[in-house]
Amino acid sequence: MSEIGRRHFLYGAAAVAAGVMGTGCTPEDLTKSSDSGGVPVVAIDAQRRSFKVSPHMTGVNGAKWYDDAYGMWDSKLNRPAPGIVGKIRKSGIGMIRYPGGTSSNLFNWKGAIGPQADRTRQVEGQKGEPVDSRFGPDEYMAFIRETGATPEIMAPFANSTPQEIADWVAYMNAPQGTKWGDLRARNGHPEPYRVRYWEIGNELHGAKQRYWMSADDDKAMRQYAFGGTQRQKRQRVGTPTDHRPSASVSNGQPNQTFTVWYPPVTPKTQTIRVDDTTWHEIANLTSAGADDLVYTFDPSNGTIHFGDDRHGKIPQNGAKITADYDSGPHAGFVDYYTKMKAVDPTIDVLAVWAPIEAGKLAGGKSFPELLAEHGHADKYDGMAIHPYTNFSRDLKATRFPDKRAGHDYQMLGDEAAAKMVSDLTALVQKHGKEGAYVAVSECGALFFGEGSGAPRNIASTPTPCRTRSTWHPRTSSTP
Repeated sequence: MSEIGRRHFLYGAAAVAAGVMGTGCTPEDLTKSSDSGGVPVVAIDAQRRSFKVSPHMTGVNGAKWYDDAYGMWDSKLNRPAPGIVGKIRKSGIGMIRYPGGTSSNLFNWKGAIGPQADRTRQVEGQKGEPVDSRFGPDEYMAFIRETGATPEIMAPFANSTPQEIADWVAYMNAPQGTKWGDLRARNGHPEPYRVRYWEIGNELHGAKQRYWMSADDDKAMRQYAFGGTQRQKRQRVGTPTDHRPSASVSNGQPNQTFTVWYPPVTPKTQTIRVDDTTWHEIANLTSAGADDLVYTFDPSNGTIHFGDDRHGKIPQNGAKITADYDSGPHAGFVDYYTKMKAVDPTIDVLAVWAPIEAGKLAGGKSFPELLAEHGHADKYDGMAIHPYTNFSRDLKATRFPDKRAGHDYQMLGDEAAAKMVSDLTALVQKHGKEGAYVAVSECGALFFGEGSGAPRNIASTPTPCRTRSTWHPRTSSTP
C-alpha cells in the first residue's frame, strides 16, 4: 500500500477515534437530512470505502509486559493465548507496541531473554516494584506472528545506554553469524525479526516521568536530546530490581548492598546518609574499624556496600538509606539514533519529546526546532506523540450529566487531539528532514470526575491491550 497524505492521515485518525471506518453519505442521504426538520442525520455505509486505511492506524499500546501482559501470553503452555490472538485478528489490530508505556520506562531487555529460569526481575516504571520477565522480546514476537500485526518497540531511555539499545536492535534484526543474531538463534529464533519502528523513551516530557532528568522543561528537553548530568537529592536507594521505599531500609545484616536509582554516578559526587547521618566512602572495607561509618562505592553502577561490624559498621535495622549524587554523564537521543542506525540503517527511530496536553509544547521551544538549531535535523525519522484528552484538566468537565454530554466531550477531545498531532506535524515538516513524520503510539480519554452518566468506554479501558490507538502515517509494510 502506498503512503497516504497528511490530510488522509488525520481523517483516518479521527475515524479511528470515533470508532467508524469507511463511512459515506449520498445525495439522497443529504435530502433525507434536510427533510427531517433540521435534525442532523449521519448515514453509515460499511460497504463503501473512500480509501484504504493503513493497518498502522488500528494499533494498540501493549501497556505492560509483566503478569503475562494482561493474559496475552499463556505462561503455562509457553505460547500466545489463543483466545486473545483470535480477538485481535478479528478486530483488525494492525500494530502492537511493546513492552508498553509508563510501566516500561525502566525495562531491561537483556534480563527478559533466554531460559525463563535465568531471567531477572524488572523494576516497574511507575510504582518501582519488582515484576517478572516472562513475556520477553521473543515471546512478544511469537505473539506478533500469531496475530499478524506489525511490531513497534519502546526502548527505555531513563536506565539504558545507546549501546544497550543498539544491542537490542541487533538481537531483533541482525542475521546469524553475528554476536546477537547467534544468541537469538540459540534462543530458538534463527531468522531476524526485522522490527522497523523504535521509540526512545515514553512520555519523558511529563513531570512524573523525568527519572534522572531535570524538573525544568527546557533543560530536560536538552538532556533528552543531547544527554547530560543531573543532581539527585535525598533520593532513596534500592536494588537493581526494586525501587520501592522498603528496598532502601536496612535489615541489620552484615555486608548489605544497595544501588542508587540512576547510574552512572559522577565520581566523588555522592553523599550517602543512613537516616540523617552522613557516612563516608572508603576504598576498601578491610581497612575499616568495627565502628567506622563507611561504605564502598562503584560509580559505574551505583552500588553501595556496607560493612559487617568487624570492618565497617552495619547500618542499624530499620534505618533509611538515601543518596545525593550527580547522575551521569548520560547520552542523549542523538547518540541513540546514531548507534542504532549503525546497526540497522533500515529502522525508523522516533523521538518522544512531544506534548500530552492540549495547546502545550513542553520546553521553551519544540524538539524539532532544538535539533535543527544544533545541526541535527537529520537525526530522527519521526516523533511519537500521546494526545490524551483529560476531560477535567483540558475541558474543565467534572461530571457527565448524561450520555449525550459524554459523547460531546469525547468529540471535543478528539478535535483537541487531532490539533496536537497537526501542530507537531507542522513543526516536524518545517524543521525535520524530508520524510520525517509524526506517529501516535498512545491516545485515549481520561476522566477522573463523577462519570455515572458517561458511556463506559469513556470512563474505563478494560480490554487486554487497553483501548488506545496507534496511528502511523506510513503504510508500507515492515521490510
